[in-house]
Amino acid sequence: MKKTAGRNLIIFILCALVLLWPAGTAKTAYGETGDSFPAENEEPFPAETRGYFPADNEADVLTQQTEVTGITTIYKAKKGTILTDVITLSPALGRTVELQRYDKILAQWQTMAEFSSEDTQTSQVAITYPPEWYEKTWSQWRIYLPEEEITDPDEPEVVTGMLSSFESSAINITATQIKDLSLYGKGAVILCVDTGEMLYEKSAKKKLYNASTTKIMSAIVAIERKSMSSRVRISKKVTRTPYRELFMKRKDRFYLRDMLYAMLITSSNDASVAVAEKVGGSVKGFAKLMNKRAKSLGCVKTHFVNPHGLHSQKHYSCAYDLALMTKQAIKYSTFLKAVAKKSYKFKNTKKTRKYTVRTGNSLLGKYQGVIGGKTGYTGPAGYCFVSIFKYQGKTYITVTLGSKTGSKRWTDTKRMLSYIKTYCK
Repeated sequence: MKKTAGRNLIIFILCALVLLWPAGTAKTAYGETGDSFPAENEEPFPAETRGYFPADNEADVLTQQTEVTGITTIYKAKKGTILTDVITLSPALGRTVELQRYDKILAQWQTMAEFSSEDTQTSQVAITYPPEWYEKTWSQWRIYLPEEEITDPDEPEVVTGMLSSFESSAINITATQIKDLSLYGKGAVILCVDTGEMLYEKSAKKKLYNASTTKIMSAIVAIERKSMSSRVRISKKVTRTPYRELFMKRKDRFYLRDMLYAMLITSSNDASVAVAEKVGGSVKGFAKLMNKRAKSLGCVKTHFVNPHGLHSQKHYSCAYDLALMTKQAIKYSTFLKAVAKKSYKFKNTKKTRKYTVRTGNSLLGKYQGVIGGKTGYTGPAGYCFVSIFKYQGKTYITVTLGSKTGSKRWTDTKRMLSYIKTYCK
């Protein structure tokens, strides 16, 4: 009787446990992996899994990192130059290397050319840039390889590994001489101040007489060495300067700023001598300072003997050097304010005499973006002009030397400014 009661109690407890067990959570393990089939109320396995899930400790598919070395990242070349590079790719395995250019309008990379690697672990790939690199002055490129799968040769549907994608850092190309401008001047140059690059050259380092563009260097030396509020005494030598504009009186006094403005705006030769004597003690002493400063700026074909540019066989420069000088000069607000003025009025320190000077820059206020410049002319030098031009956030300097007429120097300058607007975007 007791045994029967005991058996009944055990059966009762077992039945209770079965009834209380949560519905839908039962799973049946199989094999050594510990994975299971779904309970009756769960979703069936996706067809592609074939009812099998890998164990937690099963190794992932191996991804090999793509390495590309030997990439040249900076180019500067004339239009028509064949740009090439040789890169080393690993793993190669016959992969395709894409050469992409960044499209600023679409704001995306576009594949411009493709090159095949050898079916080996490591391969050298010869890259040749397509002609599109010289459509604009600046362009950005990159080397790109997409991610690829490695499959079993016998079972192509089985992925045995992966090759990672690769994106190189930007490859920057500067194209120069994109178009022949047929300039009249003997020497010319376009300089981008922001990048320091000469974008167009015509006999840029040819030694030429440069007339009153000399006064750019005169201004640099004066601004760097003296306060603009200092006073300048007019000497006998100043009053006898050839081709003078102001006809100042001997022993009269002016502020250095007014002399500098007169020198840069109306190209006053007598004001130039006054500045030279104040800053350098004499014209000869000032010329030494000018030559020393020109050399420090990297000028290669420049020598000065006076502060104004009146002709001397020992006084010369070149378009390249004048661009470097102007690049330095525009760092000073005093210089920029002066060359940006169409006219300027001032008096001697006693306020007994009035003077008005007017610019010879025909483009100032008439050609959008031109914020200043310096003219020059002598018989041997011809007509010269240096312009300062702002366009799309960048500053450019153009130089033309040795035109036969005044109108031709303006034509040369406009052609160079048009070049900037067309290609420097």
